[in-house]
Amino acid sequence: MTDDPKAVQLFQEVLEKTQADKIRWEPTAQEDRFVAAFGGKFSLVIENEDGRVKLDLHDRKGRQLISVQRVGRPPLLGNLDTLYELARRRALNADAAVESAIETLRSL
Repeated sequence: MTDDPKAVQLFQEVLEKTQADKIRWEPTAQEDRFVAAFGGKFSLVIENEDGRVKLDLHDRKGRQLISVQRVGRPPLLGNLDTLYELARRRALNADAAVESAIETLRSL
């Protein structure tokens, strides 16, 4: 992850709000890319390209304001992966689908 304190702070807030289900992640046409709009003036994009996870913050005009990538110390790497996985599961409503699959299997 970056040493930029603003990038770290942004990442921590996004992770916390995603864990609390306060950010609504949506799928995109690209399988490994998810987006979320918030506050009426910002959007987040998280993507996994060839194992490289990246979180970008954009303004309402689509301009990239900051990018957080997996660079640096190993303990920080897992957190960006965790955020990606949470965003993916929220965007695809995966938990509900898995629950449905479990219930279907139980009824067999």
